Amino acid sequence: MAVNCTGTLNLLEAARRQGVERFIHTSTSETYGTAQYTPIDEHHPLKGQSPYSARKIGADKLAESYHLSYETPVVTVRPFNTYGPRQSARAIIPTIIAILGGGKEIVSEDQRYRPQASKVMELLSMPARPGNSWDGNPRSASSRVWR
Repeated sequence: MAVNCTGTLNLLEAARRQGVERFIHTSTSETYGTAQYTPIDEHHPLKGQSPYSARKIGADKLAESYHLSYETPVVTVRPFNTYGPRQSARAIIPTIIAILGGGKEIVSEDQRYRPQASKVMELLSMPARPGNSWDGNPRSASSRVWR
């Protein structure tokens, strides 16, 4: 709760006071719960099926409330299948890598994932406008508007 809800609240309040141009709130696809239809898009209802997803939904709703109450330019991103250091081996991307590599590591240590400025810039220029959520799909044109 402290990080997902209180931490998000503190950041939203600081952003409101500073008058930021854009506040990118990173959530998770876990907030959608079990798919009620596929593909899941930004219009899919939120359904917390674990304490983790419930906390993330709480943070999402705080972000939404700051946009509606204070016009804070919030965009919520709910990515699916991100990959990076310390990722669980049970996730889809590490599973595919293990299958393709026949159990052997197919990426050398110096070629492992590293955050890059270009990815940050891509995120900052995503199609969603403030007050919307985005599923991370670059072809998605259906961002849900909080109105």
